[in-house]
Amino acid sequence: MIKQSFQLLRNFSLASLSSFILAITLLAVLYRQQVVSNLLNLTEKNNVILTQFFANTIWQEYETFLSSTQTFSDEALAAHSQTRQINEIVTQKVEGSSVLKVKIYDLQGRTVFSTNFSEIGQDKSKSSGFLLSKSGEVVSQLGHRDTFKALNSNLENRDLLSSYIPIYVNGNNKDIVGVFELYTDVTPLLQEINQTQKNLSLGSLAILTIVYVILLVFVKKSDRLLKIQYQQLEASEVSHRDQANELKEVLDQLEQAKLKLLTTNERLELATSAAKIGVWDWDIPHNRLTWDDYICEVYGVKLSSLTNTIELWEQTLHPEDAPQAKELLSQSLRGEKNFDTVFRIIVPDGSIRWIEAHAIVQKNDRDEPQRMVGVNIDVSSHKLAEAELQRTNVELAHATRLKNEFLATISHELRTPLNAILGTSEILLDKLYGEISEVQKDAIKVIDRNGNHLLQIINDIIDLTRIESGQMKLQYQLTKINDLCENSMVLVRQQAFNKQIKTHLHITSTLPDLIIDKQRIAKVLINLLNNAIKFTPVEGSITLKVTSKVKASKLNYANTESSPNSSQTWIRFSVIDTGIGITQENIQKLFQPFVQLDSALNRKYSGTGLGLSLVKQIVELHGGQVGVISEEGVGSHFWFDLPSDDLPLQSSTPTLPIDSVAPPTQATSETSIVPFCILLAEDSLPNIKTISSYLKIKGYKVIIAQDGEEAIHKAKSEHPDLILMDIQMPKVDGLEAMKQIRQDSALKDTPIIALTGLAMDGDREKCLAAGATDYFTKPVRLKQLATIIEKNLSVGELS
Repeated sequence: MIKQSFQLLRNFSLASLSSFILAITLLAVLYRQQVVSNLLNLTEKNNVILTQFFANTIWQEYETFLSSTQTFSDEALAAHSQTRQINEIVTQKVEGSSVLKVKIYDLQGRTVFSTNFSEIGQDKSKSSGFLLSKSGEVVSQLGHRDTFKALNSNLENRDLLSSYIPIYVNGNNKDIVGVFELYTDVTPLLQEINQTQKNLSLGSLAILTIVYVILLVFVKKSDRLLKIQYQQLEASEVSHRDQANELKEVLDQLEQAKLKLLTTNERLELATSAAKIGVWDWDIPHNRLTWDDYICEVYGVKLSSLTNTIELWEQTLHPEDAPQAKELLSQSLRGEKNFDTVFRIIVPDGSIRWIEAHAIVQKNDRDEPQRMVGVNIDVSSHKLAEAELQRTNVELAHATRLKNEFLATISHELRTPLNAILGTSEILLDKLYGEISEVQKDAIKVIDRNGNHLLQIINDIIDLTRIESGQMKLQYQLTKINDLCENSMVLVRQQAFNKQIKTHLHITSTLPDLIIDKQRIAKVLINLLNNAIKFTPVEGSITLKVTSKVKASKLNYANTESSPNSSQTWIRFSVIDTGIGITQENIQKLFQPFVQLDSALNRKYSGTGLGLSLVKQIVELHGGQVGVISEEGVGSHFWFDLPSDDLPLQSSTPTLPIDSVAPPTQATSETSIVPFCILLAEDSLPNIKTISSYLKIKGYKVIIAQDGEEAIHKAKSEHPDLILMDIQMPKVDGLEAMKQIRQDSALKDTPIIALTGLAMDGDREKCLAAGATDYFTKPVRLKQLATIIEKNLSVGELS
């Protein structure tokens, strides 16, 4: 019996001690895992919220700078004024919080900002945290640092939480533009957790010891004889007094742990209050909803008036947003989606506010939702700003459309009379109406020259409008520099000769060909050469010089399908004169549209002030740069650089050189029996007289139609060999007239040449789509028109 009693006590003691040790260890480990996990999750969410705040403030304000940091070296980026400004904002926002350091990475992993400037430029592209965050995940890593450089000091022996958080464009969850990394000091919290874990372990040990003693007493009592029952009872009373003391110590320790947790919660509340973030907690089984003060303020309710149910929140939802918000809440409770959304609420005063909400759901072992904790952020001001921006964009688009329509109308109204003026002067200069005197010839040349000058002004205004609206598309082609420069010099040489100005052309040998819009770059050269001649006195000199140079630069190619990252080889075109020069204070005004520098010069040298503005914008469309060096009274040196690397060669409509067209014998032969019949559809009487007279002199039979309806009728009844179609006509416009004419099988192959005062992008395509064979913008050069007519009639005759 004694041995059995001994064995019972020994086995009980071993089993109890083993169980107690295992229970205490598991309890301590599980407690630490749970508390640390909750701490990290909460800290990570706070970091995400803080990052969203930074993204909504810093990224929006400094997006242009942060998106262009690849152009800066590490030292230049660290020393940049906007880097300092961002640092001041970040330091001010995180001062007094547990955030020790903030970094921003671009999508290549380069550190474009750090509160520790020495780390700017570091490569984080191989960091696992960065790579995961770049793909859209929020990644947090807990680590220990023996030393760490924080915002304003160096710290030692700290536990840090490093959170990598993606930054999205305009709040959507698709386009990532960068990565934030926040270092948060969790050392005090981990120390508190360690202390609480220790206290909990000690308390558990004490409680289990008490239980063990009780059980031990029970076992002894059952194994002892009745004669020692009184002794056991007395011993039990002593044991109870000890247990009471130990229990009191455990309760004191638990109370201290509770106070520490309250302190931690207070810190979190201060942080969320500073960031204007409201926190709510929903006890799902009991349907008890708890809001903090900030949420009550946003929703416009008082804490005393809360009914403490989820229905309170649902009643505040805007009717249009309520179904979607409620459905997302249900999906979150089912674990199908995260509760991350933006919705509108109606506050008691009737006003509407926008709320950004994020929440997580906690479930029990049976996968049943038990608790939902989340945050609300009032983003009404951001939404109002977005709406205002959208409204402004609509107004700008409307204004741009009205401007384009106005310019198209003005272009048509100016080009139509110019067509008659320049056409008549061309007929007179060619002496098709008979001989003219020298005085008459000079007067007609004045008309022709000024008409062409007016046409150039119209073209410049339209080109400038196209560039500013982003509608100008460059037509790239392989261009020889020698041909480009020589052809440009030929066009200005007579003007220079008239002022006894010497012209020089110097081109460095072995320069490569350029892929450029040849016509527009020629226009740039001619403009600069004309300006040099205009502002250079008699017997001065002008030099066009072309050289190559190498410089590091990141180019921006406009209107191309792809853009190379960089180019080092550039071709510099320089126009150097010995003219009147420009004062230094006026150089900055040179390339502004409609600006001339001096009213006295305006009276002496005519001009609109458009030329240099077009020069600058055309060169920049090619990815180039423009500049000027000038000294008043000495002369000016205008230059522009073009990249020599290959640009994408865009397709352009080929045109047949005029001098390569063989004229048909029928229209020009003196032995012709039946002349070609041409239908002229035009509502402007001066243009009818000018064009018809010219064509009749050339031997054509001309039929006149003064509106689109008449043009359709005469085309079907007369079956002309060729049709000249104006676009803007009464009754039926030219586009509709061409469509109806093409529906007649007998006229489907008849050449139709569209003549229009419209000169906007897309007009040519509209005419060709309607059935035009060729397209001309007024004013039309009659010789050029005759050549195109002969070409089309020759093709028709051969077919």
